[in-house]
Amino acid sequence: MALVAGIDLGTSSVRGRVYDERGRQLAEAVRPFATSIPRPGWSEQDPDQWLAGVKDVLSELGDIDALAICGLINTHVLVDPEGETLGSAITWADIRAAEISQEHPAWAPSTAQAKFLWFKKHEPEVLARARWMMLPKDYINYKLTGVIASDYQSARGLVIGERYLTNLPEGLREMLPELLHPDTVIGRKPTVVVGTMDSVAGYYGSGPLDLGTAFNVSGTSDVTGLISSRSVITPGFRSAFPVNTGFIHGGPSSSGGAVFKWATEVFLGGRSFAEVEALARRSTHAHPPIFMPYPNGERAPIWDSSLRSTWLDLTSDHGLPELCLSVLEGLAFAVEIGLSALDRHAPETDPKGPLILSGGGSNNVLLNQLKAALSNRQTLRTLDPQTGVRGAAILAYTAHATNCDLSDASRVLASDTEPVTVDLVDTAIVRQRFERFEDALAVLTPWHDEVRRGH
Repeated sequence: MALVAGIDLGTSSVRGRVYDERGRQLAEAVRPFATSIPRPGWSEQDPDQWLAGVKDVLSELGDIDALAICGLINTHVLVDPEGETLGSAITWADIRAAEISQEHPAWAPSTAQAKFLWFKKHEPEVLARARWMMLPKDYINYKLTGVIASDYQSARGLVIGERYLTNLPEGLREMLPELLHPDTVIGRKPTVVVGTMDSVAGYYGSGPLDLGTAFNVSGTSDVTGLISSRSVITPGFRSAFPVNTGFIHGGPSSSGGAVFKWATEVFLGGRSFAEVEALARRSTHAHPPIFMPYPNGERAPIWDSSLRSTWLDLTSDHGLPELCLSVLEGLAFAVEIGLSALDRHAPETDPKGPLILSGGGSNNVLLNQLKAALSNRQTLRTLDPQTGVRGAAILAYTAHATNCDLSDASRVLASDTEPVTVDLVDTAIVRQRFERFEDALAVLTPWHDEVRRGH
């Protein structure tokens, strides 16, 4: 019986699983790794920890026939001609290149373009030694197979269709790996495929890839997506990947688990998701404060690194329950901003499929209900929140099975779901508060930009 493995190289850990050809999970292994903050606004990781984590996971999983890795994007490591890394990797959360983005607004601080120009300006001697600028999963694939390659899905913001843009900063194109399809085989014994970005793998693992289905993969960051019949990329997003049933439009927010962790450690006493939810349920105040979940700016669909977190309408009448509720609301509101933008762009003739919630954040009952109250779709949650590793296994499955496409593999390996029932929140009130959030965002966006320029 064939055994396929998926590995999810995330922001804080390596997770791997083995499935058989009937979709049964046979093994799982997890290895955490650290993120360092050497300066305010900086965020770095050690590529050696990625590699050690992946090797440990593979050793624990045992013999396999096929492997695919999904990984975070907009995290980059410079690699020399001998394949050795030149210092730490700069993660997606790092905003040191904000100054570059001010000069080139189309390139957010997390992009390869902005980071390349930052190195060119501040560390030219390091850049001069570099041969490659690589994503985490591409670096790991290289170490496992000796092949340097990437996929067009993970090269978001660098490509049009399946080719690199022609207006990249001079010198960057030569440092980027060859682009292949995610299911392209680059290694044998076991079969290893190129893989894809974590959010796309999360879509694959969340459920049937039907036209009109919307997704929210809630991990360290929140990712939204929608399968649409329209091939033109949704404004504010940077990709529309073809699948059997249409095109997956989507992109990452800067809000999500990392923002929750920051908010609870700084303001909420380091409480867990469960503890924050329990306190939030105790709130009886008619007008809790509004929380803007943007301590380091926002990505899709706003792309504004100058945005900052704010509590609005905070008074001495508010207590810890109201702060907890407002944080959960803010996370849900940021997701709805993305889903609303995707909905507006989709053709009216597309079916209105479900919204599928997955990822670690989908374990929070109140947060799920807030998202469901805002959505005009039936809302489901995956019974298995780890859809990224499932999605990677789906890619491995397509490479190993005969005459099997993504939809076929998804029906075998995607997580089962259950409906989200809204009984803890008032839908009308939640939607009214979301309108206030949108109004506040419209006012604060130019203000934050002006303040940052003043600095």
